[in-house]
Amino acid sequence: MKVIRILILSLLTTAINSCSTEEDMPSPVEPSVDNPTNNVYFEQNKWIYAQMNQHYLWREDLPDSTSCNYDQTPKEFFSELLSEKDRFSYMLTNSSYTPTSERANPILYQTYKDCHNNTASLVLYVDNSIVTKTSLKRGDWIDIIFQDNTTIQYTKVIVKDERFSYDKNTITLSISNTSKQSTVLLDSIYSNGTGYLCYKEFDSIEDLIPSLKKFQEKGIDNLVLDLRYNPGGYVKTCKYLTNCIAPELAYGDIFQITKYNDRISKENIIATGYAELFDNFGFPSIDDDHSKGGYPIIPLNLSRLYVLTSNHTASASEATILCLKPYMEVIQIGEATVGKGVGSYTISDHRFKYAIQPITMQYYNKGGETVSDSGLFPDFYIAEGYNVAKKDLGDLDEPLLNIAFSIINSNPFNTNIQHINLRSNFENSLTPIGDPSYVTEYKNKHYNESN
Repeated sequence: MKVIRILILSLLTTAINSCSTEEDMPSPVEPSVDNPTNNVYFEQNKWIYAQMNQHYLWREDLPDSTSCNYDQTPKEFFSELLSEKDRFSYMLTNSSYTPTSERANPILYQTYKDCHNNTASLVLYVDNSIVTKTSLKRGDWIDIIFQDNTTIQYTKVIVKDERFSYDKNTITLSISNTSKQSTVLLDSIYSNGTGYLCYKEFDSIEDLIPSLKKFQEKGIDNLVLDLRYNPGGYVKTCKYLTNCIAPELAYGDIFQITKYNDRISKENIIATGYAELFDNFGFPSIDDDHSKGGYPIIPLNLSRLYVLTSNHTASASEATILCLKPYMEVIQIGEATVGKGVGSYTISDHRFKYAIQPITMQYYNKGGETVSDSGLFPDFYIAEGYNVAKKDLGDLDEPLLNIAFSIINSNPFNTNIQHINLRSNFENSLTPIGDPSYVTEYKNKHYNESN
């Protein structure tokens, strides 16, 4: 089979709907034969339709161009083009208008409401690379009063009589390091030869290299990959990490197959002879050419991988699990994932304020499997996987890591799906409010959505 490289696609998480404002108004355009009503949105909307008609995965579901209302705002127009199958396409502000900014945040949390409508935020983890002097730890309840780029103010919250009770003392936490943080939150090696990697986002490959070298030098036999707090990222980074984890038999074989709409498929056939595009794993030492922008593959050559997941594990995280399954045993522990087996890339034109990020492809592993809309279901199901916050990450008594070690140390272990509930009655009664903060930060960083 001829092997060709796919474009680097950014697999991003679910989009947020937002409303148009007066600031959305573009500059007026002159009347023309095509635009007799002097519609200020006409050119942008006409461009949006043309791009969707070329790139959109569900192109066959587009309405006829003559039936579209070009008088709508671009966001409204784009929204009405989307297929009922589509959960992930979105519109964003063109980067030439509003550059994306990053903000260091030492506390990642999920906000909840109790049955008395009191709210509090559960600390999922504290990033000590950003702030070192704090008594906060994973599993604490807090009420955040104020937060900006340099300061977080909060009060502590305790659970009393099955409800949240608030401390009156305000604590101010200064953010001591606002530089770009590593996407690796924690790496550890344990006495039984098992490595643990808590990975926050598929971003810079360079972040992964020190941890992978550490695992290789110690010759780990097993790896627990914690993707509970990972909403996705870049395909190239996903491919690099899986290439380092995979056993030798995967080298040179299929990493991922991508399928497109009928129009793009015809173009692929003309160019390559195949409707799909095939991306293959590389070989260590052969594919380590830095002059071509590559990174050295650090082969761990594992036969089994343990992955911790939550219901916010998505996109490139799901691809990691899916694309390794044909080559090794992958044991998933936690919750079912988001269910994003599709990918996209940004399409923009310097003339317009808005860019679009439509779903353009669906990906498959070597065996032709993809991620269903209901996600990847775990072998060992634990409710609220990202929220089991009784111990610090990396602690062998932390519930999900403890279960992984129980499986690793048993011989043989039971591969039948198991349901395990580690939450108290009070925790089961809580209602989450919005996304966890790390998901919101990911969206703010990548989406740069129009308002």
